[in-house]
Amino acid sequence: MSNSQDSRRDPSLFVFLFALLGLTPCIWSPGSVSGQDEYWLSLRTPLEMQAEDSWWTPIWEGEPRLKKPPMLYWLIRSGYELFGINLFAARLWGVLFGAGFAVMAVKIWRRMFDGSGLLPGLFTATAIGVMVESRRAMHDLPMAFFVLSTVWLALRFRERPTVLRALPMAATAAGATLTKGPVPMLFLVAAFLAAKWTKPLGPADKRPGPAALGATLVAFFALALPWPLSMQALHPQFAEVLAEQSSNRELGFTPKSISAVVFGGLGLAAPWCLLVLHALWRLRAEGTSKDRFLAAWILCAAVPFLFLKSFERYLIPLVVPMAMLAARQCERLSEKALRRHLGIATSVVSILVLVFVVFVLWFKLGLVWPLLLAALCAWTIRDAFKIGRPRRTALQIGVFLAVLFGPVYTQIGINPFVTDLPSDFQSRDIATFLRAQPAYLSMQRRQSITQLDPGEEKQLRAFDGYVFVQHPQLEAFDAFCKSAGVQPRVVMRFHQFYSRKVWLRFMRKGLKWPDWKEALLDRNPDRIRHRFVCFEVEPERGG
Repeated sequence: MSNSQDSRRDPSLFVFLFALLGLTPCIWSPGSVSGQDEYWLSLRTPLEMQAEDSWWTPIWEGEPRLKKPPMLYWLIRSGYELFGINLFAARLWGVLFGAGFAVMAVKIWRRMFDGSGLLPGLFTATAIGVMVESRRAMHDLPMAFFVLSTVWLALRFRERPTVLRALPMAATAAGATLTKGPVPMLFLVAAFLAAKWTKPLGPADKRPGPAALGATLVAFFALALPWPLSMQALHPQFAEVLAEQSSNRELGFTPKSISAVVFGGLGLAAPWCLLVLHALWRLRAEGTSKDRFLAAWILCAAVPFLFLKSFERYLIPLVVPMAMLAARQCERLSEKALRRHLGIATSVVSILVLVFVVFVLWFKLGLVWPLLLAALCAWTIRDAFKIGRPRRTALQIGVFLAVLFGPVYTQIGINPFVTDLPSDFQSRDIATFLRAQPAYLSMQRRQSITQLDPGEEKQLRAFDGYVFVQHPQLEAFDAFCKSAGVQPRVVMRFHQFYSRKVWLRFMRKGLKWPDWKEALLDRNPDRIRHRFVCFEVEPERGG
């Protein structure tokens, strides 16, 4: 690190607190950003672990959950033990890891470039991918934090390759593996290859000795291997599960992969992705070896995902090198060009804001928060075009995105807790049919609820409680009941939005223009919500 950099104040604490304030609003609400993998897997697995008093082995649907490493489940169960079974206890970890992830952008910048690192930290904290994924109890943000921590610690280790610096690096690499298996290694190997290719920091002053390298390997394997080895010993099917997971990745290139990786990856870094593209475009003319390292890291890490079935969120670790490239480009642009870039970035993300503001206002779901959000957005656009200060714009965008993903998004009422439940809801059997909906019945019950499927007539005949059925599955449920010889009774009907795979898709599937027209004219969101029926099923009514 240079002397000039040493003299600058480290903004890590400020970035951490700013990210914490921006990512926390409304994570306790069922209407916050979610998805099926969160409410059906991440939240229920620790519930079942708690019910079975299992800490070491994740449990799901009464069986060991061997498809995913345990780190996230350990953390969420710890949250349940500390704060009770609620959404805040489960999602708090994502917020903490998201804030820590932004801090890693600061730390890596300070190792590589002159300057405090505040701007790349702010760009990371306010990226759409971080704003969204930090609010969900998922594996991706914790994995990204461990990956970037390992890169930062590797830079420290390179400066002074001692055993004491090797141990924390090995620990974070093991933490990444225990969070998402082998996937983190793609990003770490990509960073290593990019560094070997571009040599951003020049030759190391001192090569690591056998003791330091040996300590790294021993510490990594000592931390990373006990869980998978014990799972293989306790559950012989573990190797088969891993093989099945590998085959599910569907190795092979498709044209669709290009759009998923390129546009999905850039979308994670929005609204700063235009600066990233400009930096990549100008790389040959203006880039240094350090800039080429960041670009090579992104490229080397992204290429394998062209040949794997994956989700865009898997690329979340690349937000930090993209944020750093965007910050580097801000340093090079003229004042006029910088104002233009910041104004366009703010305007583009404001389109998303405008859609939600209009939706909430038109359907009378809220008033004060959407109006405040619109005012904040207009103020930010004006400042970006007129003043053009990147740090100021990033802070402003962080504020209005916190309002968007906090109170405004939750006012839509996506995945709400079911109201007017029967008085004996907590004491009787509860299940859904064919769909993991409504989303948060397990959190309301504070106990993992099951899903019934056709072919499980024996379970239905012994069932004594309530089954929730989505409207398109009513005919299938009727046939299921007739096959089991039971006569269900309708208890309640209701409408609600729920997130379908991604947070932007929450309306009823298969909507046509007449549905939208009626909803817009009546200003009644029930016409575009999903419809549910709750049935009571009792054993004594069986045939």
